[in-house]
Amino acid sequence: TRVEQFLNEALFSLRAYIHTMNRKDFTFGQLRDEVNDLLSTTLRSAGYDTGMDFQANSNSTINPELYRDIKLCMYEIMTNTIRHAAGDRFTVKLREDHGMLYLSTCDNGQLTDMAQMQDRGNGARNLIKRARRHQGDVQFAVCSGGHGLQITMTMTLRN
Repeated sequence: TRVEQFLNEALFSLRAYIHTMNRKDFTFGQLRDEVNDLLSTTLRSAGYDTGMDFQANSNSTINPELYRDIKLCMYEIMTNTIRHAAGDRFTVKLREDHGMLYLSTCDNGQLTDMAQMQDRGNGARNLIKRARRHQGDVQFAVCSGGHGLQITMTMTLRN
Protein backbone atom coordinates (compact mmCIF):
# COMPACT_ATOMS: atom_id res chain seq x y z
CA THR A 1 0.00 0.00 0.00
CA ARG A 2 2.79 2.45 0.91
CA VAL A 3 4.66 1.70 -2.34
CA GLU A 4 1.47 2.28 -4.31
CA GLN A 5 0.91 5.62 -2.51
CA PHE A 6 4.48 6.74 -3.20
CA LEU A 7 4.19 5.76 -6.87
CA ASN A 8 0.87 7.59 -7.23
CA GLU A 9 2.36 10.72 -5.66
CA ALA A 10 5.44 10.52 -7.87
CA LEU A 11 3.31 10.11 -10.99
CA PHE A 12 1.09 13.03 -10.00
CA SER A 13 4.15 15.25 -9.44
CA LEU A 14 5.65 14.20 -12.76
CA ARG A 15 2.39 14.91 -14.59
CA ALA A 16 2.12 18.32 -12.89
CA TYR A 17 5.65 19.26 -14.00
CA ILE A 18 5.11 18.07 -17.57
CA HIS A 19 1.74 19.84 -17.81
CA THR A 20 3.30 23.20 -16.93
CA MET A 21 6.35 22.91 -19.18
CA ASN A 22 6.38 25.11 -22.28
CA ARG A 23 3.30 27.05 -21.18
CA LYS A 24 3.37 30.78 -20.82
CA ASP A 25 0.51 31.22 -18.35
CA PHE A 26 -2.60 29.57 -16.95
CA THR A 27 -5.89 31.26 -16.05
CA PHE A 28 -7.55 31.23 -12.65
CA GLY A 29 -10.46 29.49 -14.35
CA GLN A 30 -8.12 26.64 -15.26
CA LEU A 31 -6.85 26.53 -11.68
CA ARG A 32 -10.42 26.43 -10.33
CA ASP A 33 -11.21 23.53 -12.68
CA GLU A 34 -8.01 21.67 -11.70
CA VAL A 35 -8.71 22.06 -7.96
CA ASN A 36 -12.29 20.89 -8.48
CA ASP A 37 -11.00 17.88 -10.43
CA LEU A 38 -8.52 17.10 -7.64
CA LEU A 39 -11.34 17.29 -5.10
CA SER A 40 -13.32 14.82 -7.15
CA THR A 41 -10.54 12.33 -7.89
CA THR A 42 -9.05 12.30 -4.40
CA LEU A 43 -11.40 13.35 -1.60
CA ARG A 44 -14.85 12.73 -3.04
CA SER A 45 -13.79 9.29 -4.20
CA ALA A 46 -12.58 8.66 -0.62
CA GLY A 47 -16.03 9.52 0.76
CA TYR A 48 -15.47 13.16 1.70
CA ASP A 49 -18.10 15.84 1.24
CA THR A 50 -16.27 18.80 -0.31
CA GLY A 51 -16.87 22.47 -0.89
CA MET A 52 -15.00 25.14 -2.79
CA ASP A 53 -15.21 28.93 -2.56
CA PHE A 54 -13.46 30.57 -5.49
CA GLN A 55 -13.03 34.36 -5.67
CA ALA A 56 -10.90 35.49 -8.57
CA ASN A 57 -11.15 36.89 -12.03
CA SER A 58 -11.30 33.66 -14.05
CA ASN A 59 -9.34 35.30 -16.88
CA SER A 60 -6.45 36.52 -14.72
CA THR A 61 -3.26 34.58 -15.29
CA ILE A 62 -0.85 32.57 -13.15
CA ASN A 63 2.69 31.70 -14.17
CA PRO A 64 3.38 28.00 -14.78
CA GLU A 65 5.63 27.55 -11.73
CA LEU A 66 3.03 28.91 -9.30
CA TYR A 67 0.26 26.94 -11.03
CA ARG A 68 2.28 23.73 -10.65
CA ASP A 69 3.12 24.42 -7.00
CA ILE A 70 -0.52 25.14 -6.13
CA LYS A 71 -1.56 21.84 -7.70
CA LEU A 72 1.18 19.99 -5.82
CA CYS A 73 0.23 21.70 -2.55
CA MET A 74 -3.43 20.81 -3.02
CA TYR A 75 -2.54 17.21 -3.80
CA GLU A 76 -0.31 17.02 -0.71
CA ILE A 77 -3.01 18.50 1.52
CA MET A 78 -5.72 16.21 0.17
CA THR A 79 -3.74 12.98 0.37
CA ASN A 80 -2.63 13.82 3.92
CA THR A 81 -6.25 14.56 4.82
CA ILE A 82 -7.24 11.09 3.66
CA ARG A 83 -4.33 9.49 5.54
CA HIS A 84 -4.54 11.33 8.84
CA ALA A 85 -7.70 13.39 9.39
CA ALA A 86 -10.35 10.67 9.87
CA GLY A 87 -13.03 13.16 8.86
CA ASP A 88 -15.65 13.38 6.15
CA ARG A 89 -15.78 17.09 5.19
CA PHE A 90 -13.18 19.25 3.41
CA THR A 91 -13.43 22.82 2.17
CA VAL A 92 -11.16 24.92 -0.04
CA LYS A 93 -11.12 28.70 -0.33
CA LEU A 94 -9.10 30.13 -3.18
CA ARG A 95 -8.88 33.90 -3.60
CA GLU A 96 -6.90 36.38 -5.65
CA ASP A 97 -6.45 39.90 -4.29
CA HIS A 98 -4.00 42.68 -5.15
CA GLY A 99 -1.26 40.47 -6.54
CA MET A 100 -1.61 37.82 -3.86
CA LEU A 101 -3.06 34.34 -3.91
CA TYR A 102 -4.82 33.13 -0.76
CA LEU A 103 -5.51 29.43 -0.31
CA SER A 104 -7.22 28.00 2.75
CA THR A 105 -8.30 24.43 3.42
CA CYS A 106 -10.12 22.96 6.39
CA ASP A 107 -11.20 19.43 7.25
CA ASN A 108 -13.43 18.22 10.07
CA GLY A 109 -10.98 15.56 11.22
CA GLN A 110 -9.74 14.46 14.60
CA LEU A 111 -7.13 17.19 15.25
CA THR A 112 -8.12 19.25 18.31
CA ASP A 113 -4.77 20.63 19.44
CA MET A 114 -1.80 21.77 17.37
CA ALA A 115 0.46 19.80 19.74
CA GLN A 116 -0.86 16.74 17.88
CA MET A 117 1.15 17.98 14.89
CA GLN A 118 4.49 17.97 16.72
CA ASP A 119 6.24 16.11 13.92
CA ARG A 120 4.61 17.61 10.85
CA GLY A 121 6.61 15.36 8.52
CA ASN A 122 7.48 15.91 4.89
CA GLY A 123 4.02 17.12 3.87
CA ALA A 124 4.16 20.29 5.94
CA ARG A 125 7.79 20.94 4.96
CA ASN A 126 6.86 20.58 1.26
CA LEU A 127 4.03 23.10 1.64
CA ILE A 128 6.31 25.59 3.36
CA LYS A 129 9.03 25.14 0.72
CA ARG A 130 6.59 25.69 -2.16
CA ALA A 131 5.01 28.75 -0.55
CA ARG A 132 8.41 30.34 0.16
CA ARG A 133 9.41 29.77 -3.45
CA HIS A 134 6.67 32.31 -4.27
CA GLN A 135 7.47 34.75 -1.43
CA GLY A 136 4.64 33.20 0.58
CA ASP A 137 3.79 31.76 3.93
CA VAL A 138 1.90 28.80 5.42
CA GLN A 139 0.00 28.71 8.71
CA PHE A 140 -1.40 25.62 10.42
CA ALA A 141 -4.24 25.87 12.96
CA VAL A 142 -7.20 23.98 14.36
CA CYS A 143 -10.32 24.83 12.35
CA SER A 144 -12.79 27.28 13.89
CA GLY A 145 -15.18 24.45 14.85
CA GLY A 146 -12.61 23.15 17.37
CA HIS A 147 -11.47 20.14 15.40
CA GLY A 148 -9.78 19.47 12.07
CA LEU A 149 -6.77 21.06 10.42
CA GLN A 150 -6.86 24.45 8.74
CA ILE A 151 -4.01 25.26 6.37
CA THR A 152 -3.72 28.84 5.17
CA MET A 153 -1.26 29.74 2.43
CA THR A 154 -0.41 33.07 0.86
CA MET A 155 1.74 33.42 -2.24
CA THR A 156 2.80 36.29 -4.48
CA LEU A 157 1.38 36.08 -7.98
CA ARG A 158 4.27 37.94 -9.59
CA ASN A 159 7.87 36.78 -9.35
